[in-house]
This record gives sequence, structure tokens and C-alpha cells, in this order.
Amino acid sequence: MKKMLIILLMLVSGIPLLSSTVLSYFLFTKPLEADYYAVNSGKADVFKTETQAYINERMEFVKALARTSAIKNFDLPAAKKLIADVQKVYTDIGMALDDNQGRQVARGDDVKLGTVSKREFYQEAISGKEEVASKWLKSTTTGKPIVILAAPVRTDDGKIAGVLQAAINLDALKKFVTKWSVNGVTAYILDQDGKVIVHPNEKAMAETKDMSSQPFVQKAIKGHSGSEEITGENGERKLVSYVYDPRTHWIICMEKTYEEYNAVSKEMLLTNLAVLVVTMIIVVLISIFISNRITRPIVQLVRATESLKNGDLKVNIASKGKDEIGRLAQNFQVMVAGLRELLKHVAVSTEVVSAASQQLTASAQQSAANAEQVTAAIAEISGSAEKQAGFANDTTVLVDHIVSEIKQIVADSTKAASASQGAAQLAATGGKSIESAVAQMHSIESSVADSANVVAKLGERSTEIGQIIDTISGIANQTNLLALNAAIEAARAGEQGRGFAVVAEEVRKLAEQSETAAKQITHLIGEIQVDTDNAVVAMNKGNTEVKLGTDIVSQAGQTFNEIIDQTNEVSQQIRVISASIEDMAVSGQKIVAAINNIDNMSKSNANQTMQVSAATQEQVASVDEIRKAGQALVETADQLQTAVSKFSL
Repeated sequence: MKKMLIILLMLVSGIPLLSSTVLSYFLFTKPLEADYYAVNSGKADVFKTETQAYINERMEFVKALARTSAIKNFDLPAAKKLIADVQKVYTDIGMALDDNQGRQVARGDDVKLGTVSKREFYQEAISGKEEVASKWLKSTTTGKPIVILAAPVRTDDGKIAGVLQAAINLDALKKFVTKWSVNGVTAYILDQDGKVIVHPNEKAMAETKDMSSQPFVQKAIKGHSGSEEITGENGERKLVSYVYDPRTHWIICMEKTYEEYNAVSKEMLLTNLAVLVVTMIIVVLISIFISNRITRPIVQLVRATESLKNGDLKVNIASKGKDEIGRLAQNFQVMVAGLRELLKHVAVSTEVVSAASQQLTASAQQSAANAEQVTAAIAEISGSAEKQAGFANDTTVLVDHIVSEIKQIVADSTKAASASQGAAQLAATGGKSIESAVAQMHSIESSVADSANVVAKLGERSTEIGQIIDTISGIANQTNLLALNAAIEAARAGEQGRGFAVVAEEVRKLAEQSETAAKQITHLIGEIQVDTDNAVVAMNKGNTEVKLGTDIVSQAGQTFNEIIDQTNEVSQQIRVISASIEDMAVSGQKIVAAINNIDNMSKSNANQTMQVSAATQEQVASVDEIRKAGQALVETADQLQTAVSKFSL
């Protein structure tokens, strides 16, 4: 009970503690994960703001430069000098002025002028779009990825005279992704097609890795921003926050592993488990203390009952408790005291009863001994008379029975003699019937053998017919081949052989029909042969059974002949026995008359002796009952004393 109580207290306290620990862990990890998402998303927003500020600054500068007089008037020397001076300040860009035909007319460096009329950024700007940010391009001069910022150049009357472009080397943006790519964070930029244009990993940036298959990239291409959980290349769990930039159509990404989140959640889990373990240890100690306090009086009661079971009534339970268990111990102590007093009174009463019963038993035994002597003498006389009468009576009954049996035997012997004669006649008739049956069985055996021979010959004829059918089939095949050859020759003869071809075709058909009929006959002959074989097997089996039946019937005929001989002999012996029994019946009647006289005298003596014996037996029975009652009383007193002696008072 102590163990059960400890386990119960542990379950009652442990289950809520475990539930609260698990619940608090999950309740804490949810906001922790939300904060993790929010922090990463905030970093992505800041990253976007930095890159956006970088691009906006240069975009606004290009637009402002396009409004200068040297640029909008296409003063090429002044424009070239202006662009060159600007590139000295903004070393991360390369600028050029394009006319309305897409020809570069001025550059800030010494690179050969080119044509950009087919470039998408030029077409958008020349068509009137105020600010254009191109897709990433590979520079024709450096081979590195660049982005073109372009703005239309308008004359004073508002007409578009050309385009001012600024090529930004994407390596300049790498300082931003490098700055943010620390502590498990990877910052990178994708273009509007989902390809990597800026990445801290040189290989990923050089290969312009395509990430358009990622679900978050597809959402970002459509202009959405947010945070999602993804699986890295190594199968690790990662969080990516993405922001769409409508000006450049870039996707600003902030990718972070879950190491920091896992570390915090693991630390929290370990803390909760430690608190749970410490709490459970305290609960176990408290449970042991409470269980000891509750079970101590129960253990005392158990020990007291074990002592009581062994007959020790000296047990004493000291309990001062006011609860139910304390009252139970006090009541138990009162019950033991009452039982002790009861057994003392029983012991005294048992001694008194035992002494009185022993005295009564002694007197009864003396009276019983005297009565038994008288009874024995009378019983001996009565027994002798009864035996004499019984013997006479038994002899009379036996002789009467013998005479009666002799008469019955005489009658039965006469009937048996008649019956044996009839049985002999019937046996003779049965023997003749058996001989007829044997002859008939031999006839059936011959018929079955003849039938088997006929069926066997039928099978041989079927085989011969099958061989003939095979010959017919061979002839039909040859005829078919000849008809086919004739048809071929008729075809070669042309118009003159047409009639012969018709005849050859009819011959071929007849040959095919003959072959088909031969196959059908062959099939039927095969079935007949199978049935014939089965019939031969059945005939042979029937012939075997007939032979066996013939042998059995022959044996029965021999047995009937033996029965006839034995029956005649028995009939003769019965007639001799019947004559002897009739003589015995006459002598038996004389013996019966003599025994009846002896029986009458024995019965008269026996009746007088039985009257005296009955009176004496009644007296003996009364004394014996008194003796038995005294003995029972003594035994009961002994048993009671034995039971009381088991207890220690």
C-alpha cells in the first residue's frame, strides 16, 4: 500500500507538472518563433532600405545630370568632361550619353563608343520612362555583372533627345551583403527573374544561381514580401525573409539558420526539465513522508492481526490518532480485550462440562456392558433357531425352484428337439440355394469375361480406324498441296488457265473439308478409345468382384453343410436329455414334502426367541445412545479446550 500511495501521489503531482512544462515550452516557443521571424524580417527591411538608398541616390543623380545644359544640349566636350568628373567622385559607376538613335556619343572613360539601341533599358528610357533600372547585364568591357540606371534627356521644349545611362558594378553592392552575412545570416539579392546578382559567395554570384523554383521567390516576383521556412542544400532548416523593391524589381533576401532559435529553445527546454526533475524529487520526498505517516498505524494493525491469527491475545496497539485509522486501531484494541475475557469464561465452563460428561460416560458404559451380555446369550439362541428355520426355508425354496426348472427344462427340451429338426430341414434347403447361387456366379463371371474381351476388341478396332483416319488426313494434305500447286500453275497460264484454277480451288476446298472431317473423326475416335479403356478397366474390376463373390458363396455352402450335420447331432442329444429330466422331476417332489415339515417346527421356535431378543435389544440401544451422547460431550469439551489453549491469555 505504501508503494501504491507513493506512486499515486507522484502521478497526481507529476502529470500536471509534466503537462505544464510541455505547455509552457510550446507557449514560449510560439512567440519565440514569431520574434525570430520578426527580427529577420526587420533585418531584411533595413537591408532593402540601404540598397534602395544606394540606388536611389545614383538614380536621382542621373536624373539631375540629365537636366544639365551640357547634357541636354549635347555639348559633347562639356558633357564628356562633366561625366568624367562625376566618375571621379562615384567610382562605382560608368556613365555614357546616348543620342536618339542609340549611339553612344560621350563616355566618362576611354572605352570605345558603342550602340545600345536594342537594349531594353534604352528603349524604355527613349520612350519616355523617367527612370529605368535594367536587369543585370554582363559588362562588355569588364565581363562583370552590372545594372544600368537610365533617364531620358529632354531639350528645353520637352522633346526627348537621348538617354543618359549609368552602369553600376554589382560588386559595389557586395559590401552590403557582406555586412549582413554574419552569425548564421546570409544576405543576397535576386533580380526579377529569381537569379542571384549579389551574394557573399563568389561562386553563387559568378554562376548567377537560379532560385526561381523556390516558392518564396515566385511570390516575391509577383510583388509580395514576407518570411518563410525553407530547406537548405544540406537539408538543414532555414528561415528566409524577402522584400520586393518596386523600383529595381530586385528581391532583397535575408536567409538565416535556426541554430540561434534552436539554442534558445533548447536552453529553455533544459531549464524546464531541470525544474521538473527538482520538483519531482521534492514530490517524492513529500510522498514518502505522507505515506509513512498514513501507513504506520495500518502496519501496526496488520502486525496485530497476524499475532491474533497465531493465538496471541496479548497484543497492544497504542494509537492516539483522531482520524478514521486511529479510531479503527482503538476499536480493534477494545475488540481484542473483549475476546480475551470471553475465552477465559469459555475455558472455565469447558472444564466443568468435561468432568460431568466423563462421569456420565462411565455409568453408561457399565450398563451397556451388562445389557450386552444378556443380549448376546439371547441372540445366540435366536440366531441358531433362525438359522435352522432359514436353512429349512431356503432348502424348500431351492427344491421348489429345482422342480419348477426341471419341468420347464422338459418343456424346453421338447421344443428344442422340434426346433432342431426344423433347423436341419431349413439348413438343407439353404445349402441347395447356395449351390444354385454358386452356379449363377460362375455364369456371371463367364459373361463378364466375354464382355471384357468384346470391349477390348472394340478398342483395337478403334485404333485401326484412327490409323485409317491418319492416312485420310495425309491424303487430304497432299491433295491440298496439289490443288495449291495447280492454282499456281493456272495463275501462270493466265486467261487460259482460269477454268483449271476454279477446279483446283474446289479441289482444295474439298481437301480442306476432308481434312477437317478427318480431324473431327480422329477426336471422336480418341474419345471412344478413352471410353473403351475405361469400360475394359470396369469389366476387369467387375470380373474380379464376381470371382471374389463366387469364392465367398462357395465357402457359405460348405458352412451350411457343416451346420446341417451339427443340427442333426444336437437334436438327438436333446431327446436323450429330456427323458432323464422327467425322472428327476418325480424325485424332487418327494424332497419338498419332507422339508416342509422341518420348516414348520423351526418357525415356531424362532418366533418365541425373537420376542425375548427384541426387548433386550431395546434396552441395549437406549444405554448405547446414552453412552454415545456422553462420548460426544467429552469430545466437544476436549475440542473446546484445545481451541482455547491456542490463545495466550
